[in-house]
Amino acid sequence: ISGSFDVDVAVLSTLRLVGASATAITAGQAVLAAVAANALVRFALAFALSPPRFWLALFGATAVALAMGASIFLFVQSF
Repeated sequence: ISGSFDVDVAVLSTLRLVGASATAITAGQAVLAAVAANALVRFALAFALSPPRFWLALFGATAVALAMGASIFLFVQSF
């Protein structure tokens, strides 16, 4: 939930836990989840509050970013 509006706080808080109470894999998954939540909330706000020419472009960029993040997530888990 904290990644919905400010992803920096979620990322920094998660990275502080690496080595103490979280593994690097778990922290990476948490960071990817926070970034994905942030992207989806930004798109939802743009969809609700802006003209279609803006949110359609944002949708394309968000879809590409989420697809790349998901592929990296799946690729890293295969190791």
